[in-house]
Amino acid sequence: MPALIIGETLAALWRVAWQCFGRAERAGEPADPVELFDAALANLAALAGAVSE
Repeated sequence: MPALIIGETLAALWRVAWQCFGRAERAGEPADPVELFDAALANLAALAGAVSE
């Protein structure tokens, strides 16, 4: 079950990154969906707290 939640979360982040990319492109701003995904992932990790290994 945890793997499914992680997979769904990553899929949602990727979808949001592409939506943000589309908005930026329509506004004439340069954007990279991979950078947007990385930023969203970093923000989510910061909200969730550091994971100890």
